Amino acid sequence: MRQRADTEKFKLVCGYARKFLHPMAFEKVLIVDDERELRSLHAAFFAQRGFTASTAGSLQEADVAIARDFFDLVILDPPSFARTKQSVPQALAGYKQINLRAMKLIKPRGFLATCSCSHHVGEDSFWQMVQDAARDVKRPLRLIERRSQARDYPVLAAMPETRYLKCVIVQVL
Repeated sequence: MRQRADTEKFKLVCGYARKFLHPMAFEKVLIVDDERELRSLHAAFFAQRGFTASTAGSLQEADVAIARDFFDLVILDPPSFARTKQSVPQALAGYKQINLRAMKLIKPRGFLATCSCSHHVGEDSFWQMVQDAARDVKRPLRLIERRSQARDYPVLAAMPETRYLKCVIVQVL
């Protein structure tokens, strides 16, 4: 199931990249993901399209990349931060921290694609957290798109936890 979810996130973000980024001729992309194979897929995808792709497997590795450069696009795909309903406040604080840090390293008019697979964290709460992070770093946002999993991952009306994947794509002004 983990591999299927990872593949879905790859399709979600790369589908966005094909739709919006390639015509804009950006240069530098930072991919932060805890899955090595997924980082490699993303890096290859962007490299084939002429981008310079840097990868990081953790926040510590991202900090090293951040110290060296600014980026046109940052993709955040952390593991689930909320394993229980009780952990949602701490999860939102963690998501806010990594999004805040990411926004600091994005060039003006660059892009952030940020994801969460924590089904306990609602879409509206996740979007509000992104806005709060932007307000804290004094970077206005332009919402490009809010996405969820593809149609082949059905959402069952009786099981709201089946709508687990959230992705917010913003331009950081």
